[in-house]
Amino acid sequence: MLRHNPSNSANNSPRITHRLEGGHVPSIREDLAARLRAVGIKLTPTQLRLAAIYAVTLLLILSSILMASTVMSKPSSPRNSHGSSDREAVIARENIKLLYTASTGIGLTNMLFAAKAKAVAAGTHKRVLVAFNFVGEELKTMGQRHLMRLAYKNGTDDADVLFVVRDPKNNVEDRILTTEQTNHHDLFSLGQTYYERFHEHGEGKSGLLFPQTVVKHLGRELPHYDFIVLTDINTIINLENLVSQLENWDSSSLVYGIHEKSGTAILSVNLTTSLPYPLGLADQKLANIAKKVLDAKIKSLDNNLVESCDRMDGPQTAVIIQGCDSFTKKYNAFKAIQYIDTKVEFSADKVNKFLPQPPFEPKSILFGVFSYFNDIPTLRRHILRFGYSTIQRASQRSIDLRFVMAVPGNEYEKFLILEEQARYGDILLIDTPESMNDGKSYRYVEQVWQHMVNGSLPQYDFIFKVDEDAYMNLRGIAANLAEYDPQESLYFGRGLLPEKKFFFGMIYGFSNELAKRIAALNPKPDEIKGPEDQMMGDIVDKANNETEKITWNLLDLPDVSTAFSLPRTKESMGMHRLKDYVDIWNEIVHYEILYSL
Repeated sequence: MLRHNPSNSANNSPRITHRLEGGHVPSIREDLAARLRAVGIKLTPTQLRLAAIYAVTLLLILSSILMASTVMSKPSSPRNSHGSSDREAVIARENIKLLYTASTGIGLTNMLFAAKAKAVAAGTHKRVLVAFNFVGEELKTMGQRHLMRLAYKNGTDDADVLFVVRDPKNNVEDRILTTEQTNHHDLFSLGQTYYERFHEHGEGKSGLLFPQTVVKHLGRELPHYDFIVLTDINTIINLENLVSQLENWDSSSLVYGIHEKSGTAILSVNLTTSLPYPLGLADQKLANIAKKVLDAKIKSLDNNLVESCDRMDGPQTAVIIQGCDSFTKKYNAFKAIQYIDTKVEFSADKVNKFLPQPPFEPKSILFGVFSYFNDIPTLRRHILRFGYSTIQRASQRSIDLRFVMAVPGNEYEKFLILEEQARYGDILLIDTPESMNDGKSYRYVEQVWQHMVNGSLPQYDFIFKVDEDAYMNLRGIAANLAEYDPQESLYFGRGLLPEKKFFFGMIYGFSNELAKRIAALNPKPDEIKGPEDQMMGDIVDKANNETEKITWNLLDLPDVSTAFSLPRTKESMGMHRLKDYVDIWNEIVHYEILYSL
């Protein structure tokens, strides 16, 4: 029972100290007894033990409530040392859904139908549908397909052009082709159900099945055509000459024209509706299928309708131009038939004017991915745009993503770079010849600094050069750079041994201060030639031999390198040697999984 003496007030009570006589530190029970005696309360030892237990329990409960209240009321930290947060985890989980949401081949073609709906509703009738068979070569020839697309956009009103592709085999192919279809609406995928894929056509339908497949949609999802032309990826068709030639053909008959060397077939729609379907193992040529149609009129196309891509001089009367198996040959053929302007006005200023112009949104990091124009780099740029801009949201992290190119030697490259820049506005052209080890890296830093000084680029705190066969962890990089002062001379990257003066070319970067010193060097031409990463290491030492070198955790694919092959973590700033487009896609997925956890 508690006893309280009201004559002792708090003001009259002796001061309670936490150290008793002799230096003894009291226990909780002794301290509690002393405090109670000070206010006139006396307890038995048993009561004192119970009171102490009660007091401790009450303190623990109150502390837990206070901590919970503090955590709930305090705003969550935007990021920890790895650039992660609850918000990052939410974003990563949303990205994973996007990465694994497939359109499928049937979906690709439905996107085409939706784009053509207005023409179909108006009852549009055209003379001919021309289809180029890209089945099996879809991703390796993206640049060439776009060249053809640009050449044909000003073609005749009496003909349409489509590109036949197979069903995507995986999520990355699906994403790439879906994006291409969204932009251009000219892909026809031979879409099929899972049953058809597994049990009828293991690798996807042959391109030879395009006529039988597309004819079911004419007059409904697509305009009505009199003729269908199916030809090879390396063949160019002169649309005006084709339409003119078909004036002498009877579209109501079962007519089939063939030129085997160029892989070109011309079919009346009436014949196409009678073609056997599906393709049997014995029918590996479209001509063999056409022969099975009763009363079919099969004829070989005259040689005077065909020309070789290597002989494009003089008046162009050919319908079919065969053997155009490179960018240069296709480009020259289109120029010869006047589908492409013969003169390309190209300069760094003309390309860079498509970049965002002042006033700029504040950006702290320039992320320059070195690239050039060809089919495979074009494919990589499409995937990296998706990974950096859509998935990792570079712009929201105060990062400008730019694909760094130099002045190409071929006219077709200039033409296609200008077209790509007009669409995406993310190419930074450096005014130097395109050659990786002839100073492109130095000129990049030098000219970026000049753009910053004259106000044509934002004032970046950090400038990075990145290979296109690498995929970087922008979250981790942005968080890491937040710890550094851009006004100090700093050099970021990955080296092999401490005595190495340079960082490997997969990625290296410079603070604003170091970039300024590099741009002021004015080296001799021979001093910026040779292996570009080693050369830039030498340049850094010349600019400031006391520069602080910050080594990052940067990895290589395990099957390529063992020295730099380690488990991926949020501390991994990036992965290198991603030579295949699937490798890049896999790293996009891996980082989203890491940040979703």
